[in-house]
Amino acid sequence: MVFFPLRVYHHTCLGIPFASSSIRGRGTVVFCVDDLSDEKARLALKMTWQDLERIDDQARVTKRLVDSSHPNVIVPIKMFDADKKGQTCTTLGAIRGFLDEQIHRVNVENRVLSVSVSELKRPVKYFWGVHDFVRGLRGALLGHELLTSIGILHRDISENNIVLGLYPWQERGYLIDFDMAILQSSSTRYVGRLLNFRIGHSLT
Repeated sequence: MVFFPLRVYHHTCLGIPFASSSIRGRGTVVFCVDDLSDEKARLALKMTWQDLERIDDQARVTKRLVDSSHPNVIVPIKMFDADKKGQTCTTLGAIRGFLDEQIHRVNVENRVLSVSVSELKRPVKYFWGVHDFVRGLRGALLGHELLTSIGILHRDISENNIVLGLYPWQERGYLIDFDMAILQSSSTRYVGRLLNFRIGHSLT
């Protein structure tokens, strides 16, 4: 038997497509929820413990993604930090019970509970067939081509971060999850352009 909450941040919860099972990690959980503006639409609400030192990097990457939209890249519709009674939820504060003045003094990693909402897609492991799977990977490669062209290094490409369209008429493959992404230096951008050149020739 599987238990899940009835509501998550005012959204009706319909299931849990993904929950991280690692002992040490970000504790990521993805909920399938309804769209508050359209009951028939479905969204993915992700909760993850994000390193506080990565917040600025994440904001810069998100801004660049918003300015350069692409059909094979899923950018969150909204993002915010979870809070309880007006206080941001952090691992040192909400879980370990440190006081604010103690948190600034201890030399221990602190993480914040980050929440994002995006379009719901299908995990790549639920592919419909070989053709669906190959087209999905091709779509993810095209999404990665955009990232390198605008100077973003994803740094977390895996089966969990490649998703497929829910319906046959949608794009088949997408890249998601930019929590670990950074903006590239000029040298790594050169390597990315070289890879794009080779990938482009192989896809054609």
